[in-house]
Amino acid sequence: MKLRQLILWSFLAFWILPTVAQGQAWSGIISPSRATDWSRAGVVGGIPSASWTQCGSTIAAGASASTINSAIASCGSNQYVLLGAGTFNLSGAITFNGKNNVALRGSGANSTFIVFSNGVVNSCGGYGGEICLGNGGAQYWGGYSN
Repeated sequence: MKLRQLILWSFLAFWILPTVAQGQAWSGIISPSRATDWSRAGVVGGIPSASWTQCGSTIAAGASASTINSAIASCGSNQYVLLGAGTFNLSGAITFNGKNNVALRGSGANSTFIVFSNGVVNSCGGYGGEICLGNGGAQYWGGYSN
């Protein structure tokens, strides 16, 4: 009797477990033709700025946009400007002006807040936005708002 049960359970496990192990989480919920393959998402080798060095000292909350822009302008390649914890109420845009491989970082998702006043939206060479990326000329400007 025990041998029969063992054979029965082995048979069931052989047929059922491989199917469960290979099923997709969204299987049966949406059509495979509409599903997104996230297996290749992300940046190959990780986010490049993760190993960069800090440029200058940490900027304290309450600093102006011009202080942040000066810090960005003084950075070399593969460096970042660090904003301290707190709220930055800015009446001007943050501008990278063609700086390559420079990042602006905060001290954490629930630590650093950047709040732009209403008049800042028309910055970025007239293209709108509060954080401006450009090549320093009129060829390219990209503005990002809040």
